[in-house]
Amino acid sequence: MEARLEAASLAGDLGAFLQLLQEDSLLLDRLSTTHHTSNNPLHMAALLGHADFASEILSRRPKLAQDLNEQGFSPLHLASANGHLSVVKELLKVGTDLCLIRDKDGFMPIHTAVIKGKIGVVKELIDACPETAKAATCQGETVVHLAVRSNHFEAVEFLVEKLDGDEELLNSKDEKGNTILHLTVARRQLQILKFLLSKPVIQVNSFNLKGFTPLDVLLELPSEHGDLILGEMIRAAGGKKAEEESPPKAQNHPIQRAINPVSTSPTRSNWKGRLLQFFYLAHRAKASRRDLRVEREYGDTRSTLMIVATLIATVTFQAGMNPPGGFVQDGGPNVGNLDPGQAVLGHQLSPFLIFDMVGLFASLSIILLLICVVPRKKRMLTRFLKWVMWIAVFSTAIAFAMGLRKILPISSFDPSVFFLLGWYGIFVIAMDWLIIRFSSYLLRKVGCLKKRSLLADEVNIRRMGVGTIVKRIVIFVVVSVVLGVADLIVFASFFNVKFN
Repeated sequence: MEARLEAASLAGDLGAFLQLLQEDSLLLDRLSTTHHTSNNPLHMAALLGHADFASEILSRRPKLAQDLNEQGFSPLHLASANGHLSVVKELLKVGTDLCLIRDKDGFMPIHTAVIKGKIGVVKELIDACPETAKAATCQGETVVHLAVRSNHFEAVEFLVEKLDGDEELLNSKDEKGNTILHLTVARRQLQILKFLLSKPVIQVNSFNLKGFTPLDVLLELPSEHGDLILGEMIRAAGGKKAEEESPPKAQNHPIQRAINPVSTSPTRSNWKGRLLQFFYLAHRAKASRRDLRVEREYGDTRSTLMIVATLIATVTFQAGMNPPGGFVQDGGPNVGNLDPGQAVLGHQLSPFLIFDMVGLFASLSIILLLICVVPRKKRMLTRFLKWVMWIAVFSTAIAFAMGLRKILPISSFDPSVFFLLGWYGIFVIAMDWLIIRFSSYLLRKVGCLKKRSLLADEVNIRRMGVGTIVKRIVIFVVVSVVLGVADLIVFASFFNVKFN
């Protein structure tokens, strides 16, 4: 009898089921005791979508709708999860209290329907029992949390529109303090994020239990393509980092005073306030884009500088420990009264060792700063590290050239000398330019020079005549030539090169 009942339930064979009831009128009455931990015929009908079969069972034994199977699911759970709307309607005729039954994990039928994205079933359950829309899971997740977590945009859209007036529900938090906006950002769901940010009821700067706003959550994630777009959207909607989200001082900022003016004529000032607010928000969005771009650029530059600095430190260390010319060997010929283990070239290596040590310590300084310093102004630190890197590269190149000069017989007019002179000249001109830039920066910081204004520079250029421009170009060329000649003389003196 049980095998025949199971076969009829699986096939949805209503005729066979009625035949079994004629043979045993107490068949359904015994199910509550013999099948209390397994699927009863109503479970199977709900799972497979046999609406007529389920309707017949419910008309004879409605209490079977409350039975849970061995997985802890009621017939309404199974019908909701599989989107069998006709079966759901038949079950709801028994009583709307079926919507409140929880499975062993604490999920109601509406929760399973949302997870599977069955919007028609979700609408039917909310219409039948509105309080289920506010019911949370054991983890504190609402139906909207589950829709976001399952990445069902249509379900999120329907639920937010349906619950648009319930600000508390749409901004509720799960057990970790995350709102639906936190979850959306953490999963980088661009379409859902754009939709949620278009709703004024959604709070953009809520804090979770870690003290993170949605923007903080994005910045904590590993960098991926598209993060800049997400950050711009959040910033444009007024999103802030946790460190920025503090009670503002009233009427401190001139733009804020314009947005909220103390005036007795609100009609005349409103349009001005809205206009200034537009420019203020646009400025904030631009600043957020710049901050995110700096974050990305700093990460890339940091990795590159670390690799290059490590290589330079390795090369210069090895060069210092193994100088050109080698060492005096124990038992070998006596060179200049030097003891075994001392460098053969001795004091002749002083210029080489000076530049080698400069390159070594400059690269070690870069490594130390990158590891130990957490900068507030990343762009300034990056610029400073690039200057130090220039010094390290320049010193390493000069040390290499001097090492070659000591171990190779190079005449004054050897082509390699001119090559080294040219290479040295390029580096020195670049270093001179960096020194001038750095000196100007320091002078502006201490107030000895006025800060540059791009607008003022443009106006001055337009006012200058052709003669003034030519004069400045000539001065620049003369200064460059003088510096280059001076540097070449210094270089030649290091290499003992004589120009006849």
